[in-house]
Amino acid sequence: MLASILTAFFYAASGICGRRSAVAFGSLRGNSLRLGLAILILAVVTRGAAGLEWSSESTRRLLWSGAVGFGLGDVALFLAYTRLGARLTLLLNLCSAPVFGALGDWLLLGVGVSGPQVLSTAMILAGVSFAVGSHGGAGGIFLPKPKLFTGVIFALLAGLGQGGGASLSRFAHAAMRVEEHMVPPVQQALVRMLPGLLFTLVLWGAAVSYRSIRRVSVETPMGSYPRRWWWLLGAAMFGPVLGVSCFQWALIQAPALVVLSITATTPILIMPLSAIIDHDRAGKLAILGSFVGVAGVILMVWVTGR
Repeated sequence: MLASILTAFFYAASGICGRRSAVAFGSLRGNSLRLGLAILILAVVTRGAAGLEWSSESTRRLLWSGAVGFGLGDVALFLAYTRLGARLTLLLNLCSAPVFGALGDWLLLGVGVSGPQVLSTAMILAGVSFAVGSHGGAGGIFLPKPKLFTGVIFALLAGLGQGGGASLSRFAHAAMRVEEHMVPPVQQALVRMLPGLLFTLVLWGAAVSYRSIRRVSVETPMGSYPRRWWWLLGAAMFGPVLGVSCFQWALIQAPALVVLSITATTPILIMPLSAIIDHDRAGKLAILGSFVGVAGVILMVWVTGR
């Protein structure tokens, strides 16, 4: 469970850095630079693809995992952000991902879930929903119906991408056990990010081409400051490098439902960071929801570790 908890912490730090780098560089450009920088760091750390069999079944499954998780998931998440806002998007994404992950584990691996695990998941998701739903800011609920409908669809697709990507990673781990060659989690993160970067670059190129044809100004940074590269480095290190590596490590040890339920507490962990960095204070109801979510994590650790 340590790997899952570390993933949530790293994702929370990445969320703070990622928001600032998106403001500084623009969302699509910032995401492309973030993934490119993360791939460079991982390639140096792992000495590239040394010892990796690109023709193996496990590597192919990891590439599919990256295409679904970083490709479908990230693109749908970006489209949902523009329609629902960050708060409601994260709520739908993180609460649906464990459901899709559990379904994927059942379809691909035949792994079921126990009653106590379902109860723990319900507590975690209820706590996250309460904490994020009661937090200040526009939740995007009073949007026009067409925008609300498409935003919900994209947010759920993002959850499908995250949950499906996690299940495909575990599917790849099953192939590694058959091949008797377990790829290190850091190298798994590198392989998964390659199709994700390709998806992001294609989307960025399409957006630039569309704006050029329509003669719309290309997305430009909303501000420039000397430390923006440090925020980009933080977003790359905490998210794709450390966060995804711990995420792959966690998926080796536990079912997708367990891992995704614990990482769903990321918005709760963002709150104290936002209070320190952005002076964004959470209310009493948000703190109460956080306690419920943390209690669910403790219960999940206890029932899974027995």
